[in-house]
This record gives sequence, C-alpha cells and structure tokens, in this order.
Amino acid sequence: MVSKALTILLLVISPMVFADNFIDDGNLIIEYDNRSNGIINSDTAPLLQVFGDGKIVVTQPWHRKNQGIYEGQLEQQELHKLLNQLVLFNVFDHRPDFVEGRAKSEIERIESAKSISIHYSETVTTRFAFAMAGEKAMRRSKWNNLQRMSGRIDSIDALSQAAQTESLLQGLLTHSSLTRLTDAKFGGLTQ
Repeated sequence: MVSKALTILLLVISPMVFADNFIDDGNLIIEYDNRSNGIINSDTAPLLQVFGDGKIVVTQPWHRKNQGIYEGQLEQQELHKLLNQLVLFNVFDHRPDFVEGRAKSEIERIESAKSISIHYSETVTTRFAFAMAGEKAMRRSKWNNLQRMSGRIDSIDALSQAAQTESLLQGLLTHSSLTRLTDAKFGGLTQ
C-alpha cells in the first residue's frame, strides 16, 4: 500500500523522471507484436511502433477486419505517461523463459489438484522491444500465451506486469489520432 502511494506521488511530482530512461529523439523506442501460430502471416512489420517524438505506427495484418497501416501522434504528456507505466511494470528486466517456466509449473500444480488439464491448439506469441537511453541495442523479450497464462495465475508478479504491458500497448492500436495510410494484402503489405 505504501509503495503504491509512493509511486503515485512520484508520478505526480516528477512525470518525466522515469520517461528519461528512454531514448527521447524521433527514433524507435517501443515495438510490440502479437501473433498466433494458427494464421499464416508473412508480414514482418510489428503490430505497433512508438517513436521518441510520440509518433505511433500501427500495422494491422491482412487477416484482420481493420487491416492496413495507420499513423498517429501521442501528445508529449501521453508519451511520458506510457513510458512511466512501462518502467513501473518493470517489464524490461523480466526473463520470459524463467517466468513462463514458473507459470507452467503453477498451472500444472493447480490442474492436478483439480484433476483437470487444459490444452490449447495454438500458441500466441507476444514480442516487446524497448530502446533505453545509453544502450546500443533494443531490449527484446518474447512471451508465449501471455494473456492465457496471466488469466489463470495471479501469483507471479512478472507475468501480470508483462500482461499489463501488453494491454497498455494494445490500447494504442485504436488511438484516436490514428489515420489510415495504406491497405494490407494477403501475404504482405502494399508499399
């Protein structure tokens, strides 16, 4: 309770302290992608790209209802709020393989106690990439079935923080500033 109050106080007093951890020019600072292995998709463009100047690019693949490439702009305050939340979720330092292993063990324990077993026919892969100030390469992480696992287990903080990060970034896919630039076609995007 005290840490949440301190966090809120820090965000109110100094909204740019955490955001300064990111590269703040017009370069790419965030990439987000979410793909199911059940859909053939040769597009390599990430679903979302966020740039240091607040520009956002959304690439909806051909198989989605709202397919196409969209561009928008975050206000400076929106961008700083987003970056601060990502820092608070601590998603940069999580090791997905370790966290997923813990989650799978916990799911197996719960299922064996209830004498049930749930299997999914497809895997949904979530990828994050973040460019941090002073680092040459983006920090990348890959999660399998992130939302499914976090929906079944709430005792692993790193898992719920990664799921919150995904939800936060998914919210940008429908940002009010987005304007459609091009259509997507089967097997790839038009240029």
